Amino acid sequence: MKSFSRGDMRGFYLSMLVMVTGFMSGYDTGVAGGVLTFSSFQRDFGFQTTQQTQVNSFTVGFQQIGSLLACIAIYPFTARFGRKRAIRLSAVVFLVGIVAETIDTHDLGSWYGGRAVAGVGQGALCVISPMYTAEMASVKNRGRMGSLYQWMFTVGNLLSYWTDYGVALHLAGKTMAWQIPVGLQAFAGAVLLISSFCIPESARWLIGRDRLDEAWSSLTWIRGSTEGDVEVEFNNMKQGIAEQIALARTESAWKSMLRPANRKALMLGSLVFIFQQGTGSTGLAYFAPQFFRALVGSGTKNLFITGFFGVAKVLACTAFILFVADRVGRRPVMTVGAGVMASCMLITGIILKYHPAPAEVTDNIPASGYVTIALIFINIIAYNLSWGPIAWVYVGELFSHTNREFGIALSVAIQWAFSFTFSISTPYMLASMGWGLFVFYAVFDTLTATSCWFIFKETSKLELEGIVDAQQGEAELKAVKTSLSVEKKDKE
Repeated sequence: MKSFSRGDMRGFYLSMLVMVTGFMSGYDTGVAGGVLTFSSFQRDFGFQTTQQTQVNSFTVGFQQIGSLLACIAIYPFTARFGRKRAIRLSAVVFLVGIVAETIDTHDLGSWYGGRAVAGVGQGALCVISPMYTAEMASVKNRGRMGSLYQWMFTVGNLLSYWTDYGVALHLAGKTMAWQIPVGLQAFAGAVLLISSFCIPESARWLIGRDRLDEAWSSLTWIRGSTEGDVEVEFNNMKQGIAEQIALARTESAWKSMLRPANRKALMLGSLVFIFQQGTGSTGLAYFAPQFFRALVGSGTKNLFITGFFGVAKVLACTAFILFVADRVGRRPVMTVGAGVMASCMLITGIILKYHPAPAEVTDNIPASGYVTIALIFINIIAYNLSWGPIAWVYVGELFSHTNREFGIALSVAIQWAFSFTFSISTPYMLASMGWGLFVFYAVFDTLTATSCWFIFKETSKLELEGIVDAQQGEAELKAVKTSLSVEKKDKE
């Protein structure tokens, strides 16, 4: 077994700092579902029980609309000013939104406004983090480093579930019961803001700006070495980025995306997030207590089960990073994961059809309830062993240097658009469809597994520039290299 080098340690140190973004998203996702069930929240913001579904949907929806808009807005900023400055700006915006959410204004409009502002910061960070990590990661660690986004997401999700459970037990009926879980998000935002001063700028971004000395310093720091392999990697980066810049020199970002290779990359980047959202895991993350209520009936046991639901996510994602990422290809992992999830959702729907949860409030779980809980746990374990972490790795690998900011921004915008669609509709679908919602997810997962096997391309074990070369046509590459050769001769 190869030793864990200084470069490996620095790579994971950098990823852990940047992927606090995932923690922020995971915590926010989990805390919303619990807080919205608190009587103190309903009292302080003055809405009726009959409005609960609308408030649930708007709380999630406004945050995701902010995130969607931020994906497009952050693209030109990070392209011009780099990854570090973009992280700082986004962290500050996120903190402003959290402060607005935490203040007890007794006004739902202010609450929704805070959600939207925090969503802007969160959405921008979801573009920058996978991009920056992919640009800085070595080939052998890129899968594990990129997967830390989902791992941090699950840790944040877990903490939010148990925070909700703790305040529900000890601060029930008090305003602080919802303010504490919401306000704690500010600590993660502050950590990310401070961390942005402790990491180097992206080596690939610096090369694209012709700041080669800084790029060399950045790369040698993250690799922990100045040896020959690092020099070869640096030269390959320079050559690959020069070719990509030459190819896109006379085109706008939109026109460049119409090239066959870039269209294909954008299609795959969009599909990976559409399929990820269609698994049902976003709805489970935001509204886990409500889902478990549908499975086993009402009672305080729902928050308790949700807490262990979070533990299962963390353990599964940890297993993925340790034993699956960078050892198994991206495509088989996604295909098998979707197949397992389809089976779990289908069986759950069938059981609920013939053995629905009890209507009365009780802490006794029926036998069918234990089976459906086990199936949902297996489903979320499969998700965190596949689509949860892989999607964020995959999208960071698809695009060329000149299209990376724009391509990832568009792909993540698609992610937020479908996250918004599924999240805002989930409370209504769960209320109206019941067991049919699980069958719907099963059908979508089956479509995902089939499409993934026949459409998706393998990206593991290749340098980013090599992935782009593999997607570009031979004629395109030959034209670019000829152009570069002519330019070199002219300079000589």
